[in-house]
Amino acid sequence: MFDFSQSKWCTKKTAFFLMVIFVFLVLTPLVSATTIQWLAHPVHFAVTGDGELLKQFQEKTGIEVVPVLYGVDVIMEKAMMEMLSGSSTFDVISLSNTTWRNDLGSDVFLELDSRISEIEDYDDYVPGLIEAFRAADGKLVALPIRSGAAMLHYREDLYNEFGLAVPVTIDEFVSNAQALTKDTTGDGVVDVYGYAFMGKEGSQLIDDFESWLYPHGGAFFDGEKVVVNNEAGVEAAALLTDLLNTFKVVPAGTLSYTSSEVKTAMQEGLAAMTTLWWQYNIDWNKPELSKIAGNARMAKLPQKPDKGLGYGHMGCWAVFIDKNCKEVEAAWEFIKFISSAEAQKYMVARGNGPTRLSSFQSEEFINAVGPEAAAIIADVYAVGKMPSPSPIFPEARETVARELHQAFTGAKTPKQAMDDAASAIQKLIQ
Repeated sequence: MFDFSQSKWCTKKTAFFLMVIFVFLVLTPLVSATTIQWLAHPVHFAVTGDGELLKQFQEKTGIEVVPVLYGVDVIMEKAMMEMLSGSSTFDVISLSNTTWRNDLGSDVFLELDSRISEIEDYDDYVPGLIEAFRAADGKLVALPIRSGAAMLHYREDLYNEFGLAVPVTIDEFVSNAQALTKDTTGDGVVDVYGYAFMGKEGSQLIDDFESWLYPHGGAFFDGEKVVVNNEAGVEAAALLTDLLNTFKVVPAGTLSYTSSEVKTAMQEGLAAMTTLWWQYNIDWNKPELSKIAGNARMAKLPQKPDKGLGYGHMGCWAVFIDKNCKEVEAAWEFIKFISSAEAQKYMVARGNGPTRLSSFQSEEFINAVGPEAAAIIADVYAVGKMPSPSPIFPEARETVARELHQAFTGAKTPKQAMDDAASAIQKLIQ
């Protein structure tokens, strides 16, 4: 070994300093940075503070998380390609309860039951959100990170201007939507529409359909029997069709609307009401983001008297670990972190729907939505349910979306569309 103390250019102090560095380098193992890919929705990234939370995770663990962001339908497409090819492009995959098929269990995703003991406050997860991600084989394959429940959002200033009361029944809602559809400038062109919904064919359209199906007392299935074409299902389909074609209370271009367009319609003042998830209300009340700041209010969804179930669409996103993942331990550390009470508290202040019981009681949650809205949301979560996981539920939703568009364009009546959807879904079951 080289003797630093004998070097002519080296003083004793320098020799001692260099020897300390040498020993540190020899005895300290070299730790290579670990990188994992996270397939996620843009909203998931936004509620992390546009990546600030991911930076905190990297500083804490040395694990870099690279988010790859896509919309709902593209995420499912890429996830399916990943599973079919046996690739490991994405270590962690975000899927919602409405896009995940529960027959995709521990054969394609890492089972988590054997690791749960590492989470000391596991009981703090909302129980229903955890159970929604047990596969058909009974094994837990994901941890929930974002929940949502549809609410009625409305412009309080316009309600006051036109002397309207918050609707309790569906008929009252329709009446309000008609009253709020106005040409406010007198140029003969409607510039405020009573309602906006996600009319583009796909999974988000069915979110809005569910938000009227359950208030009518409906369901997709009764056991293995398809009942989406019963009275409640037809009434829900007819309501959306009439709002579009008969009452004409929705913006032009509604058939291309996703949540992004609906959000913009509200914040720009083009729409007076919508039925998006509750967390969107937060941004609509921010002056730097919205023209209606201070006037966006929320209420429970209107119901059909003596029939409504008291809630509309409810959903949850969770994070799965690809079984082919090459960085399993890093991926596990990340999904534990992003679903933790600490991370949930951080994200709820940025509009995330929490999946931890403690989050709903937190100061961050109450400050984010306000005491009145917090109480309304708590009431809906108390009665709301998500559809039971099913191998065919994603396909059933796609089928209904396709048939609904036939009703929207006038190619079929709402009754014909729902009957055809039910027939196609029954074939999927068989």
